[in-house]
Amino acid sequence: MKIKNWSKIKEGTLLLITWHDIVNNNSWVEYEKAKKQPPCICKDIGWFVNEDKLNVRITNSTNTEGELSITVIPKGCIRGVQKIKYEREKKKK
Repeated sequence: MKIKNWSKIKEGTLLLITWHDIVNNNSWVEYEKAKKQPPCICKDIGWFVNEDKLNVRITNSTNTEGELSITVIPKGCIRGVQKIKYEREKKKK
């Protein structure tokens, strides 16, 4: 699904994002093959952090100090988004 209104996605929602990335081929390739070279299709899973006009940010790792590992994906590269359902861990008291 394409997301038209990112502001409706809640922080912490687990997402699978399919997106196109650049392909750089430094080897010799025939002209006809080069004209048909597609971009790389990538998939990332992470918890939604935020978005702005150009980018979406997700994290797939956090530490006990609240620091995040961040993946920034340009919105123009995104080809699909799926919400992933999961059960959160219950906090121990």
